Amino acid sequence: MKKIHFSHLSIPFACFSIFFFSSCEPTVDAEVGDPIVLDTNLLKSHSLFNSGMEERSRTQANVFEIVEVVREDNELRISLKGGNEVDDFQVIWDGKILLTYPGIINFLVVYNGQDINFDPNSEFVISVNLDKVTPEYGDSHQFIVNVLNGSKIAKTVLDPNGTSTHE
Repeated sequence: MKKIHFSHLSIPFACFSIFFFSSCEPTVDAEVGDPIVLDTNLLKSHSLFNSGMEERSRTQANVFEIVEVVREDNELRISLKGGNEVDDFQVIWDGKILLTYPGIINFLVVYNGQDINFDPNSEFVISVNLDKVTPEYGDSHQFIVNVLNGSKIAKTVLDPNGTSTHE
């Protein structure tokens, strides 16, 4: 009798296990190790992304603003206010793509310039080639892009339809 009872429980468990493990693919994970340079101003690093997220909650001397985020073809254009030179900014991708519909990509913009040269009124535009992040997924317009400010707790969300909101 115990053997029959055991087999009745194992069938639902086996079905649940097969369903659970075959239907879950929530993210494409970042590689572990040193940052990977994907483009001039684009790094792929889970650890740098996480440390930058922790730093932004602390008081920063050089606070910049994300003015606007737009997508033109497969290029993300991030308009910023504050800084010294466009080369003083880096965009860090955590290396993950949340595979929901629509998919979600997170970027963190950080300022690495000298404190003494920071001008809060300077304006810059950073371009990020989304083909470097989503080559196997084709059209980057199918993704929600979160652009997080590395100097304070703020983000801009760019939806697949092209609208953006500041949070």
